[in-house]
Amino acid sequence: ADLVYSYGVLFTTGDLWGACRNVARLVSDGGLLFLGLHATEQDHGDAADWLSFKAEFNTFPAWLQEQAVVAWVLSELGDEVQECRSEMGVQRRYGGDYLHFRTIMKCLTDRFEGFAAGRGMDFITDARDWLGGYPYEWASADEV
Repeated sequence: ADLVYSYGVLFTTGDLWGACRNVARLVSDGGLLFLGLHATEQDHGDAADWLSFKAEFNTFPAWLQEQAVVAWVLSELGDEVQECRSEMGVQRRYGGDYLHFRTIMKCLTDRFEGFAAGRGMDFITDARDWLGGYPYEWASADEV
């Protein structure tokens, strides 16, 4: 092939380097190989914790997986949602506050407009993919 493109796939095969060799064989002479891999340089010192969680996530019942997705969303967007809510002048009331809910929905809708087009999947699917993507391997620039 003139172009072989793999983004966000090979590092979850369980054999990153074997998978890279397999796709490299598909590239014709003078062709291009594009790989999207996760870099060890971006490891924030928690790679072992993430690997452990990813393995465990896949054994969770569906309700606990959903809870983990909610926790991921809050960990990724909590500050952003607070800022959006503040900009819109909405104060949190407790006990089924519909205005608060609608404000959060608007913040998230605005935040993720076009997300799927850029990532190939919506944010919640992306969260599930990150949390449950196991096996999982990082690669350094030198290794690649």
